[in-house]
Amino acid sequence: FDHVPCPNFKGGHVTCGGIVYQGGALPERFENAYVAGNLLSNSLIWYTFDRKGSTFTCKQMGDFLTANDTWFRPIDCLTGPDGALYVADWYDKRANHVDPVDTWDRSNGRVYKVEAKGTKPHPALDSPLGKRSSRELVALLDDPNSWLVGEARRILAERRDHSVVPVLRASVLGNQGKLALESLWALYVSGGFDEDFAAKLLDHPQEDVRAW
Repeated sequence: FDHVPCPNFKGGHVTCGGIVYQGGALPERFENAYVAGNLLSNSLIWYTFDRKGSTFTCKQMGDFLTANDTWFRPIDCLTGPDGALYVADWYDKRANHVDPVDTWDRSNGRVYKVEAKGTKPHPALDSPLGKRSSRELVALLDDPNSWLVGEARRILAERRDHSVVPVLRASVLGNQGKLALESLWALYVSGGFDEDFAAKLLDHPQEDVRAW
């Protein structure tokens, strides 16, 4: 497939470890932005996306993080439980396999945590999620931190607690944004999704709910 149109594009020959940031802890302009490592330029670059029919256009917004060390090799990014962006740094002088001589430096490797100045711990991390009630986990499905949402959904899948099925069904039907989709996924893994309920969702205002 061709790449989507991307004004201001530069670099990107070895772009890796990219994520769509949905952590809720960085400045608002980075929410739903694509952040990826630029291995050869010792930096991270970020992009924004705009809908265009069934696809997207994107725009390279510039450097998200630049290093003053030519050994910095960002190879992966993840959003953490606290909403911070974590970057895995391969950290090596070499960046390719052109030289057949084995001169890789295997003694180094770093993980960087990138967070906004003044960020406070997320209140949801005050106690283990596994000790929360199923109702409390359902409430987390609307959290801006995608890590917490995913963990809440995973624990609900392990419990298969049918007591939350009516709550989740009401959430799917009563919401039009991302919460409707998260509630649908949680409903499915909780054992509360069937053909009768699926038929009610074919006219749902949220297109992703209709698709799923």
